[in-house]
Amino acid sequence: MINSRNLKELLPEAEKTCFKFLNLLVWVKNNATPNKYYMQKCEYILLLRKGCAKNINDMGANNVFLIPTLINYNPQSNVQIAADKQSDTYSF
Repeated sequence: MINSRNLKELLPEAEKTCFKFLNLLVWVKNNATPNKYYMQKCEYILLLRKGCAKNINDMGANNVFLIPTLINYNPQSNVQIAADKQSDTYSF
C-alpha cells in the first residue's frame, strides 16, 4: 500500500523491473491520516503483473474498497491504537 507521495516513484520502478501496470485500487479507510494540506483517508494499491495476466474472480468488482480499519484496544492503558497495516486479518 502506498500514499499519493510514493505513487509517482513506485510505478516507474516497478516498470523498470518488467512489471506491467493493470489497475490502481483505492482503500478508503475509516480513519484519516493528518497531512499538511488535507487529511488522507485512503491508500493506494498498484495492481501489477509479471508475465501473462489473469482475470480476477469477480470481474464486476469495484476498484474502491471500503474496508474498516481495525482498532487495537489496550484495556490496561485505556488507549485505542489504529492497526491499519494488519493485512493478514483481512480476507477478500
